Amino acid sequence: PPNAAQNLSAVSNPSAARPGTDEILVNEIYAQGGAGADWVEVYNGRAVPLPLAGWTLTYNNGTLQAPVTDATVWTGAAETVPALGVLKIPLAVDLAGSAPHFVVLHDAFPSTVDTVQWPALSGTASFARIKEGCPAFELDPTPTANAANFLSTDPVKINELNTGPLDAE
Repeated sequence: PPNAAQNLSAVSNPSAARPGTDEILVNEIYAQGGAGADWVEVYNGRAVPLPLAGWTLTYNNGTLQAPVTDATVWTGAAETVPALGVLKIPLAVDLAGSAPHFVVLHDAFPSTVDTVQWPALSGTASFARIKEGCPAFELDPTPTANAANFLSTDPVKINELNTGPLDAE
């Protein structure tokens, strides 16, 4: 299960605000590389490719509770998210992953499509949905740019082992 202490899925759009099976979501955020090495990954839950012309991504180095000025860090042009796939968006700015900040994905209207705030990150971890389209996020020690997420950073533990016959249970 996700680590409850690090699971900040409540800061993403609630499922009732999402467009159901046509989900377009911020899927993973890597904010540990600095300007030119940070990236955001977008997931397309639709069965058709999605052109991102006119879409924007804004960054706010405040928190959702105490926002500061938004800065547009990416504007879509020729990019397309494949059907049921992901697209890595490289960023020229430093997302400053050592403190909680947030990004907002806007469509071309411009309506807010998704908002995600990450916790303070350390090492080379990203903040990723446990699986594409899943509402829960977790720290991912092995970022998966342009690849499927499927992670759990919690260790697996064997709670009990019985070596006796099953009928003795």
